[in-house]
Amino acid sequence: MTPFDIPLLEGLESDTAAAIRRRMVSLTVRGGERIFRQGEDGDALYTIVTGSVGISAVDPRTGVVRRIARLRFPETFGEMAVLAAGPRSATADALRDTHLLRLCRHDLLDIVESHPRTLRYLTKLLAERLRTADEGRFFTYAPRTFAVLAATRGPCATEFGRALARTFDKLLPGATGCVAEWPDEADPDWLHRIEKAHARTILVETATDRPRSRLVLHQAEHVLLLAEPGEPLLPGLADALANIPSPWIRRDLVVLQSGGSTLPRSVHPEVDGLPVSMRFHLRRNDAGDRNRLARLATRSARGLVLGGGGVRGLAHVGALQALDEAGYTVDFVGGTSMEQWWPPVSPPGSAWNVYVTGHREAWPGVIRSTTIRCPMSR
Repeated sequence: MTPFDIPLLEGLESDTAAAIRRRMVSLTVRGGERIFRQGEDGDALYTIVTGSVGISAVDPRTGVVRRIARLRFPETFGEMAVLAAGPRSATADALRDTHLLRLCRHDLLDIVESHPRTLRYLTKLLAERLRTADEGRFFTYAPRTFAVLAATRGPCATEFGRALARTFDKLLPGATGCVAEWPDEADPDWLHRIEKAHARTILVETATDRPRSRLVLHQAEHVLLLAEPGEPLLPGLADALANIPSPWIRRDLVVLQSGGSTLPRSVHPEVDGLPVSMRFHLRRNDAGDRNRLARLATRSARGLVLGGGGVRGLAHVGALQALDEAGYTVDFVGGTSMEQWWPPVSPPGSAWNVYVTGHREAWPGVIRSTTIRCPMSR
C-alpha cells in the first residue's frame, strides 16, 4: 500500500505523506483473532491493507451482541476512542487473514497538530458513522469474495464456479474474477491483487486436505458448499469447515437437482447436519435458479411478505400475476396463515402460476380460473 492509498493521507504532499506512513506499524492478524475489545483503552487507529474486519458492540440494555459494520480495504477504524481519549465503543475482529497499518495515539495527535488537513478525513468519517448510528440503520453487507467447494461426490466445483461468475456478470455491474487454476505463488497478497482488480471474486477449491483449502476458507466472505442428493460428505470436509475463522463468514448449501424436477431429492443425513444458513435446491441447466442463487448470494434478491387470511390469499393471485407480468421476480416469500406454505423449491413456471395451482388444490371450487388480474405499470 502506497501513502496515496491511505485515505487519512489524501491531499498531503508526497514527502509529508511518506513521513507519516513511516510512523504506521504493519500488523498481520489471523482470521478469527480479536484486534481490540469494547471498553478497552483506545490507544491506536487502524487502516486495512488486505482482509476484512467486523465491528460489533454489546447492547448495554439487553447484553445482546449487535453487528455494526464489516470493513475492508482501505477503510480506517478505531479513530473515535483515539480522538476522544476514551474507551473503545465497539469490538473489532479480523474476519479473515488481515493486514493492518497501526497508528498510535501519540503519533496521530502529533500528525494532526503538524498537518491539520488530516482532520478532514477523520471528521468526515466520524460524521458518517454518527449519522448511521443516529438513523438506526440495519447492518447490511454484500460479500465480494466467495469460496466454492464440493461437499460430496458428484458436483464439479470448477464448472459451477465459472457458471456462477457468468451469472454475476449478467446481473450485476463490474467483472467477476474466478480463480479455478492456482499458480505456485498464490498467497494472501496474490489474492488481494485479484480482488482489487474485480468487483467480485470466486475462489474454487476441489479438495479439503491441502494447505490451499485453508487459504481459500480463510479468505472467503461467503462459502457455497455443493452437494449431490443422497451422497455422504467427502472425507475431511467437516474438519475444514470447523476451521473457518469467524461466525461472520456465511455458509450456504447448494443441492444440485436434476433438470426439470418439481420436488427436491433428499440429501444424505451427514449433509443434513451441516451448519449452514440457507439451503438452495438448484436444478441443473436452469437459468432462473442460477439467477435466483446469484441474487440471494449477493444480497440483491427481492422478497415478498404476504398477509394471512383466505380473502387476502385470493387477492394475492392477481398481485403475483401482475408482478410477474411486470418483470419483478420474487426470490423468497414470507407470510402467515395460508400464505406460509410457499414451496421450498421453485417449480417451473411463474410465481403466480405456482401460487394459483397450490391454492386451487387447497380450495377446490373456490379458485376456478387463473385469469384474476391486477394491472401494474412498470
